[in-house]
Amino acid sequence: MRTDHLTATLDLRRAIATAKRKGPNPALVAMAQIKTIDAATVQSMAGGLQCSLDRMRIGTATLTDLRDFRYATIVAHGIEKHKIIRGLAEFISAAIKAVHQIEARQADEEKIPTLYGEEISALHEFIHWHRFQLNTISQKEYATVLRSVAREIGGSMQARINKQTQGR
Repeated sequence: MRTDHLTATLDLRRAIATAKRKGPNPALVAMAQIKTIDAATVQSMAGGLQCSLDRMRIGTATLTDLRDFRYATIVAHGIEKHKIIRGLAEFISAAIKAVHQIEARQADEEKIPTLYGEEISALHEFIHWHRFQLNTISQKEYATVLRSVAREIGGSMQARINKQTQGR
């Protein structure tokens, strides 16, 4: 048993030394690039949108809740535009339209206005399909999309995206 441990340790040391000489292992680099977004992160993003929608439905939403939907629809549209996951344009467009309608009514008010039924439905469907996108897309593809939509999102969010996607 001790010999097995010693052999494994020596094999590991040889592998590390070889990697240092040859540079990064292309297979490991490729695997890191195709790794999907972890479930906790997807739950955090999609769950955050669901909480925002819940607050919007009961009239306790803030401008941040509406902004989160605007950013999420921009990212979802970017995923569709990059042809990473296709066929969801109808749902994304409906959510974008709902966000624009809410923003247009919000311009006259200090708080988020009451949502109409079709807006609730569109945003609810959007959450479902955006969760699907996030569960399917790789981290590398997500970083690429974020960089491509950073200007659309703008300002401080662009700086956060650049920091988040460095090295991906």
